[in-house]
Amino acid sequence: MPTAEQHHLDEQIKNISSRLRTGGDDAVLAVIQDAWSQALKSDYRAGLARLRWLHACYFFLRADYPQALQLAEESRQLFRAVDLPIELARCLNTIASCHLGLDDLPRALQFFLESRELATRRYESNPDLADALISSLLNNIALVYDSLGDLEKALELFSENLERKRTASDSTGTLFALNNIGLLQAQLGDHSSAAHYHQQALELAQETQNQGAIADTLNNLANCLKNGAKEYQKALLQYQQALQIYQEVGDQRGVAAATINIGDVMVLLGRTAEAVEHWEHGLAMTTTPHLASYHTTALMSLAGHQRDDVRDYEYAISLLQKALATAPDRDQLRRADIHRELAEAYRLADNFQQAFHHLSEHYALKDQAMNERSTVRIRTMMLQFDTEQARKEAEIAHLRNVELVQANAQLQQANERLVGLNYEKNEFLGITAHDLKNPIAAIRGFAGLLRDRTMANDPTFVAELATDILQTADRMFETITNLLDINRLEEGEMQMRTTAVDVADIIDRVARPYLERASQKGQTLTIQPAERAIRVMADANLLVQALDNLLSNAIKFSPRGKQITVRTVMVGSKVRIEVQDQGPGLTAKDRQRLFGKFARLSARPTAGEHSTGLGLSIVQRLMELMQGSVWCQSEPGNGALFVLELPTATYDFNLADREGPLTLLG
Repeated sequence: MPTAEQHHLDEQIKNISSRLRTGGDDAVLAVIQDAWSQALKSDYRAGLARLRWLHACYFFLRADYPQALQLAEESRQLFRAVDLPIELARCLNTIASCHLGLDDLPRALQFFLESRELATRRYESNPDLADALISSLLNNIALVYDSLGDLEKALELFSENLERKRTASDSTGTLFALNNIGLLQAQLGDHSSAAHYHQQALELAQETQNQGAIADTLNNLANCLKNGAKEYQKALLQYQQALQIYQEVGDQRGVAAATINIGDVMVLLGRTAEAVEHWEHGLAMTTTPHLASYHTTALMSLAGHQRDDVRDYEYAISLLQKALATAPDRDQLRRADIHRELAEAYRLADNFQQAFHHLSEHYALKDQAMNERSTVRIRTMMLQFDTEQARKEAEIAHLRNVELVQANAQLQQANERLVGLNYEKNEFLGITAHDLKNPIAAIRGFAGLLRDRTMANDPTFVAELATDILQTADRMFETITNLLDINRLEEGEMQMRTTAVDVADIIDRVARPYLERASQKGQTLTIQPAERAIRVMADANLLVQALDNLLSNAIKFSPRGKQITVRTVMVGSKVRIEVQDQGPGLTAKDRQRLFGKFARLSARPTAGEHSTGLGLSIVQRLMELMQGSVWCQSEPGNGALFVLELPTATYDFNLADREGPLTLLG
C-alpha cells in the first residue's frame, strides 16, 4: 500500500509527465530534481525509476541524446529492480529513440524490438499503457525503416498503427498516424495523396481541439501546397496560421520551422524583402543546440537568395560556410548538400579551384553516406535475422514443454496439411498438363497445315488459320497468367497500392472492351450507374482484374440473347459492384466449391470458350488483399449475381514532408 508521501510523489510524477508531453520548459528540470530528492529520502524505488526516465525524456526533447541515453540506461537498471514490465519496455523505447537520434540504426532497432516483445509478452500487467506503447513502437520502428530508405516497410508499419488507432476509436492516435502516413507519402513524391491524409488529420485535430496537432498539420498541408500543387498563396496562409498557433502554445521548434517556411514561400511569391526578414528572424531564434537543424536551414535559404537573386557571391559563401560549421558531422547528406551549394557559389564567382574542391566533397560525402547506409542496412538485416532466430528458438523451447498429446495433435494436423498440399500439387500438375496439352496439339496441327504449300498459298485460309492460332495462344496465355497470379498471391508477392478509386471509371475500363464480345454472342451488356460519384478504397489495377474476371465469366457462361447487368449499390459505409447474368445458375454443390482453385462447376461456357477454374479463386484473394469481400447468390436456372464489396472512401486518400517526431512518452 503506497504511503501518503509516495502518493504525493506519484501526483508530482504525473504532473511532470504532462508538462513534458507539451515540450517541457526549463523550470521542469528543477521540479524533477526536487522530486528525485524526495523519492531518495523515502526509498521509493518505483518513483526513482520513473523520475530518472522522465529526466532522460527532458534531455531527449532537447536533442541531447548522449545525456538522455545515459539517464535512460540508469532508469533501465532501476526498473529492473521493480516489477513494472510495461514501464521497463517504455524505458527501452526511449533508449532506442536515443540511438536513433545518434544515427545508430541497428542498436535503435534492437531496443525497439526488445521493447515491443516485452510489451506484448507482459501486456496484461498494464493493458492501457501497453497499447499506447505498442503504437509508439510501430511508429518508431517505421522511422528506422524510413531512415534506411525502406519506405514501403515504413508505410506498412504506419498503416498498421493507423488501423490499431481506428479500431480503438482513438481520435488523437488516429490523427498522428494519418500525419505520419502523409509525411511518408510526401517523401515518395505523392503530394496530392499526402494532402488527403493531412486533411483528415486536420479535421480530427480540430474535433479534439489539439492545438499543437492543428499547427503541425497546417504546416504539413502547406508543404503539400508549396511542393506539390505550387499554390504558394494558399501555402502562405496555412504557414501563417500554423505560426500563430505555435506562438500561442509556446512551441519553439514549430515557430522556427513555420517562420523559415514562410520565408521560403514568400520568395516564390516575389516578396523577397519579407522573405529575407523571415529568414533572418528564423536565424536569430535558432541559436540553441536543439534548434541547430533549423539554423542551418535558415542559413542555406539566405545564402541561396544572396547567390541567385542579389548575386553577392562572397556573402553567400560566408553564409554557407557558417551552415557547414553548424551541420553535425554525422549528417553527411546535409553536409553534402551544403558543399554542392558552395560549389555553385564559387563557380559563379569564377573561383573554379574552390568550386571543384566543394563539388568533390559533395560527391565524396554522398558516396560515403550511401555506403554507410548500405552497411547499416546489412547490419540491421543481420540483427533482424538474429532476433527472429532467437524468437523461433524460444518458441521451440516452449513447444518442448508442451504435453506429448498436444505435440502429436499438432504433428497430425501438419501431416494432414502436407497430404492436402501434395494432393493439390498433383491436381495442379494434372490440370495444367491437360489445359496446355490440347492447345499445343492444336498449334502443332495448324503449323502442319501451313507447311502444305497448296493451302499456304490461299490468303483467306492463312488468315483464318492465323486467327485460330491467335485464339489458341490466348487460351494458353490465360492459363499461364492465372497460374502465375495464384502463385504470386500465395507467396505474398502481389504488389498493392490502396487509393480512393472512382467506381464508375473502373466499370467503364472493364466493360468497354466486352461490349463487342457480348454483341458477338447476341447478348446485351447494360451498365446501371450510381446516382452520384462513388469512390472506394482499393488498388485500381487489382479491382480491374477482379471485375474483369466476373464480367468475363458472365459473358462466357450466359447463353445467346441474354442480358448481363453491372450496377453499383451503396449499403451503409460499403459499396457493392454487382454483376448479374441470366446463365444456367449454380447448384448447391457448385456454390460450396465456387471460390476454390481449379473449380470445375456444372455450368459450361456457352460458345466453347476456355476456363481454367482459377478466376474466382483469384478474385477472392484479390478482394481479401483490399479488405473487401466477394460472394454469389444463385439458384439453378435463375442466373447468378456476383457481388464485390469494398469500403467507401470518404476522401481521395493518398499522402506528405516531415522531420518525423519520435513518439517518446507512449
